[in-house]
Amino acid sequence: MYKAKALLGEKAGEVIYAKDPDLTHDLCRRWKIYCYECTQFLYFNESKDSEKRDNWFSHYDYPDKNCSERNSSDKGKAQQGFSSESREQDLETAESFIEKVFYGIDPEFFQRQNSEEIEDNSSLILSSIKWLQENLQYKCNAWISHYCRKVGFLGWKNPGREISYLMDWLHVLYRRHDVLENLLGYFISIYLSSEFEINAIQAKFGTSSSNQKEEDLIWLIILDRVIGQLSSVARDGVSSTIINTVALRTFIEFKIPPNEKKTPFRGKLKYTLDNKQMSVAVKNLESGDLVEYVCFDKDHTNYFYYIRYGKGNDISDSKSTGFSKDDSLHLHMDDDGDLAVKGFLDRKLAKSVTKGISKVLLNGSAYSMLVFLRKGYISRDVAEKAAQLALRFEFGNLSPPEAFEKFRSLSGIKTR
Repeated sequence: MYKAKALLGEKAGEVIYAKDPDLTHDLCRRWKIYCYECTQFLYFNESKDSEKRDNWFSHYDYPDKNCSERNSSDKGKAQQGFSSESREQDLETAESFIEKVFYGIDPEFFQRQNSEEIEDNSSLILSSIKWLQENLQYKCNAWISHYCRKVGFLGWKNPGREISYLMDWLHVLYRRHDVLENLLGYFISIYLSSEFEINAIQAKFGTSSSNQKEEDLIWLIILDRVIGQLSSVARDGVSSTIINTVALRTFIEFKIPPNEKKTPFRGKLKYTLDNKQMSVAVKNLESGDLVEYVCFDKDHTNYFYYIRYGKGNDISDSKSTGFSKDDSLHLHMDDDGDLAVKGFLDRKLAKSVTKGISKVLLNGSAYSMLVFLRKGYISRDVAEKAAQLALRFEFGNLSPPEAFEKFRSLSGIKTR
């Protein structure tokens, strides 16, 4: 596709064109470009032929691929002389920006929010989500239209642009169900415990009905606060609103899957080791400035942290995690006899932790379960089960002790 819209910067709320000679990867990254049809984020593709300037935008690999603007010929274009490099326009960074915007309304609340708070108001949260689904296109549009025409947004003095921009943000929020649920949990909690000048809020949006449903009132309060937050973000950028990324923690539990190919006994992972901790780098983010680590601690056998650090940190330095058993993830044998992980984790890391821990435990280099066992980071039963998962593809279903001995002989690493 050849046009997109921007959420930030001087082009916020405006259409931008891929053929603009001044458009760069850096601008697209800073503007947070998105599809005007589905509000999914896009990245900028630059033609390898600088004379033709036939550049274009691509959707990221979202699970939902039903947008009519997705270009079915993207692959062909890339093969015909187009550069499909995202150039640090990675999806994870773009989506985490959405969290920073909405959770920036009250970072301290979202930092400490837990699942019990959501469950307490779950029925009202669900009815409020249903309300948005039924009223986004019409009632919300009418409220925002009145707001932009009577109050105005950021002094743009362009109601059409303002309405479109704010409605796009609501569509972004709607497609991010996790953020929407947490935001509703927040506003419902303060709605139930605080007094609001509801008449003043109603006047901003052109509604004054005294018999509005509870969900109507909740969404009026949400729109009022969200528009204020978006004004700050559009004007000053998200960094002025949030000092640190809000780390929402969620409970995860999963079985570690077996290797899907032959385990190569070569190479090594980058790691740092001191007397007490080991931190292994398992993933470099596309943005280029962040690295994800699996961190073990001798005082807490079978527990590990999965965390993210800036790439600028010296890998030779031990990662100071302030290791706490209660805040780490537990490697254990579950009721089915499978090697599993459970515990609380920053939500933005939940998708990558499975690959990360598998990469270090089932790895055939010098930094596998053999070394972790020798150093006291994991127990013998965990090491044996990890060896079984590592070798299952090539050697079948060996017993855990047999797999451990086989793995040790193949690796050449001496262990106790």
